[in-house]
Amino acid sequence: LVVAFFVKEPDSRLKVQMQANMENDAKAKRKAEKEAAKKEKERLKAIKLSKGERVSLICMLAGLFFLFCGANAIQTFFALFAAEILGKSSGEATSMLTIFAVSTAIGAIPAGLLGRKFGRKKTIVSGLLMFITAFVVYLVVDATTGNALTLVYVALVVGGFANMLITVNTLPLVLEIGGLDKVGTFTGYYYTATFSAQIATPIVYGIVRMLTGTYGSLFYYCPICFVLSLLCILFVKHGESEEITEDIIKEARLADD
Repeated sequence: LVVAFFVKEPDSRLKVQMQANMENDAKAKRKAEKEAAKKEKERLKAIKLSKGERVSLICMLAGLFFLFCGANAIQTFFALFAAEILGKSSGEATSMLTIFAVSTAIGAIPAGLLGRKFGRKKTIVSGLLMFITAFVVYLVVDATTGNALTLVYVALVVGGFANMLITVNTLPLVLEIGGLDKVGTFTGYYYTATFSAQIATPIVYGIVRMLTGTYGSLFYYCPICFVLSLLCILFVKHGESEEITEDIIKEARLADD
């Protein structure tokens, strides 16, 4: 009797109300998630690349591939070229490549300034034209005189500076095509193109060297790669909006480290 009198059972109506509230909360949560997913889908659709932007991206990535095929071939095979064609020792060949590296370092600051002032695409095209001109002059002089050793040094200086004009401005141009919302994705595209070239060019030029029988073919292979890169980049019509800040570009470059 004492238990029956003093102990009260929970009100069943409260339990029913709590269950109803929980069901309502779950429904509201699911509805909110669906609305959020719908808005995200609409947002992604809104920032989807246009046909022109897709063409620019494909051309830019193709240009990067050929560019790095040529540049990587120089860095990988120049010592062998110098030994066979120029009669240089490995130490002398390394010293010659140091000239290229120093010229590249010197060109870092003006390359960025020129890219911002005249446009990244124009700066990249200028660098490629400098590269191509240096190779063509060397080949013409070597064919007519048979002695173009001095021009090799000139080509290394010009090529080093041209290399930085191109390298500093290619990543920002790719990121600008994608915009702020796709920085990570387009950074991945950039490094996929460049790493693919670094994997492919030793194989491709190795075949060229085997077929030609001489490392003199290096100074034909590289300008051909740069011409192909130039032709691709000329079709790039986007990437100059400048909404990508220097901090974002630096973070993207760190992805390579």
